[in-house]
Amino acid sequence: MPVSHQIHLDTNREGVDDYVVLNRDASGQTSITDGRQLSRVVNLATGTASALFFAEHSTNTGNTVQLICGEQIGMNAANLLATNVELDVLAQDFYFGGPGDLVEA
Repeated sequence: MPVSHQIHLDTNREGVDDYVVLNRDASGQTSITDGRQLSRVVNLATGTASALFFAEHSTNTGNTVQLICGEQIGMNAANLLATNVELDVLAQDFYFGGPGDLVEA
């Protein structure tokens, strides 16, 4: 999958992104050497990243599912249905260098 789906999250809604959820090759590279995709969460304040789930992208579909745990973005069960999060979504063709799409909040 040569498309990077990036979900930028502003978890405290102060206008600055706190995390980005993106799909990357399981090898950890920005190239496609493994072929399996992981849903990675990057903490933009610390630069640390974690990956707990594979990204779901079935053959012959345009849909990609990126699962994360609330703990990866500093949330827990108390935040469920009680905390709003601002997000922007970017689809970037990093392999062919083609145009991408951006949906901003």
